[in-house]
Amino acid sequence: MATTRVRPHCRAPRSSGPVDPDRRQGQSSGLADSSGATEASTSASSSSEANLGRTFSVLVVEDDPGVRESTAALLRETGYSVTEAVDGVDGLQRLCDESFDVVILDLRLPRLDGPDMLDLLDDPPPVVVFSAFEYFNENEMRQRFGPKVFAYLQKPVPPGRVLAVVAEAVSGNSAPE
Repeated sequence: MATTRVRPHCRAPRSSGPVDPDRRQGQSSGLADSSGATEASTSASSSSEANLGRTFSVLVVEDDPGVRESTAALLRETGYSVTEAVDGVDGLQRLCDESFDVVILDLRLPRLDGPDMLDLLDDPPPVVVFSAFEYFNENEMRQRFGPKVFAYLQKPVPPGRVLAVVAEAVSGNSAPE
C-alpha cells in the first residue's frame, strides 16, 4: 500500500533573514561511494514508477550544496520528483505550501534546525533524518519525535541505502534495517 502525498499542518517560525546556500561549497557530498547503487537504483525506480504510474515527490532539506545536489540527482535519476530546500525555514515553507511523499531532513541547519522544524510539523509525510550523528543522540531523537521520523541515516550514506529507505517510505512499509 503506497502512501499519499501529505501536506502537514505547519506552524511557521519567524524568518531570521536570508541565508547563503553556497556557504559550504566544496565539502563532501555526504553520500558514500556509488558501489551498490545500481541494484538499489533499479529497485527504487520500479517502486517509484510501479505504484499506479505515479511519480513520488521528495523534499531534500540540506544546507550543504554538495550533499543536497548529489542526493537530489540520485533520486531524480531513479524517477523521483525532487524539491530542494537550503535550510529549515525554506523546508518548512515548502512543506506548508506543497505536498510530498517523503522528506529527507538534515538536523543541523541554519535559520531553523531540523529538530525545531519537526516540532513545528503536525502529521508530516515520512521523514528520513540524514545527518552526522555527532549532532544528536538517535535514542533521544526517537523519544522526542516518535513516529514523525521514518528512518535515521548517518552521513556519509551509501547511495543504495538512500534509495532503499526512500522506496520503503513511499511504499508505506517500515524502514529497512
